[in-house]
Amino acid sequence: MQSFTRNVLKCICVLVVPLAAHGWSNGKMSVDLTVLIMAATKDICSDAYPDIRAGLQTSYESWRTRNASVIRPVENNPEYKSTLAVFISDEKKKKIEKNTGPDRKMCEQLIQVFGSTIDAEGNIGKAESDTEVAIRVRKDAESGNVEAQYVLGDLYASGRGVPQNYKESSTWYRKAAEQGNARAQYKLGLMYANGRGVPKDDEEAASWFLKSSKYSGTYSLFRLGEMYADGQEVPKNDILAVAWYRKAAAWGLPDAQYKLGIMYEYGIGTTTDIVLAYMFYSLSAESGNDKGKGSRSRLAEIITPSQLEEGQTLAMKWKRGVPLPTKSISGIDSQ
Repeated sequence: MQSFTRNVLKCICVLVVPLAAHGWSNGKMSVDLTVLIMAATKDICSDAYPDIRAGLQTSYESWRTRNASVIRPVENNPEYKSTLAVFISDEKKKKIEKNTGPDRKMCEQLIQVFGSTIDAEGNIGKAESDTEVAIRVRKDAESGNVEAQYVLGDLYASGRGVPQNYKESSTWYRKAAEQGNARAQYKLGLMYANGRGVPKDDEEAASWFLKSSKYSGTYSLFRLGEMYADGQEVPKNDILAVAWYRKAAAWGLPDAQYKLGIMYEYGIGTTTDIVLAYMFYSLSAESGNDKGKGSRSRLAEIITPSQLEEGQTLAMKWKRGVPLPTKSISGIDSQ
């Protein structure tokens, strides 16, 4: 398996040398380089062959979960995402210029490679069964490895490699959550919201969700808004959906701004305010959200000139990170 995997990695567009140029390697295989190669190649192959995209993504996520204790620290490197994005962009540009693409057979073999393990030096090992993964992850979790504790919580929640046990799952999520793992905090919040493995407690759920959002960024806030708006995994609550959308929108997330516009236009979880709806659609549109552009244009045709002027002024004056207004002067009574 290791020889096979090495051959596959060597076939991946001869990535070691160009990645070294991006400042991530001295040309030798290492754990950071291996993780970057896997992620980059998955994306490049997915774009080239849409019919195997789902298989690549599923196997890649499984690989990340299986090897979380090694992979997550690399992904937490602040330079990782930017380096990955720049490298993928450069590789795609080269292939367009040369009118070439990744080898399909190599891309298909990559799915098999994602069944493997990776050690701290970046060496690729044999594939493991779910039971073998669970045994290895438990050993790391019991030694205090926060990523392993989170993964073990996932394994118990899904019943992969161990009998499904929500109580055990919540125990391991809690251990990781208390060490500051945002994903574990989020999952523990879900367990309290649903009463799985712990007593149902909406206040405790909200507490863990809030802790998660502080660490995991703006998109986590938006996801919480989506959950409450749709009633996914938590009781439907439009007022809480608006609150979480607002937090994410205040930090400039276009999707959250667009959803907040919907809530204000139709009075879902808040008072109807057509001017604020226009403002939020406009902010979303200015960040490139196509739905926001469409909704902004639609409202511009039906609101009054004074409402349009107020909405445009509010959008123009607002700055990222500044609290969003909760009501307008002229938009509350319009329906």
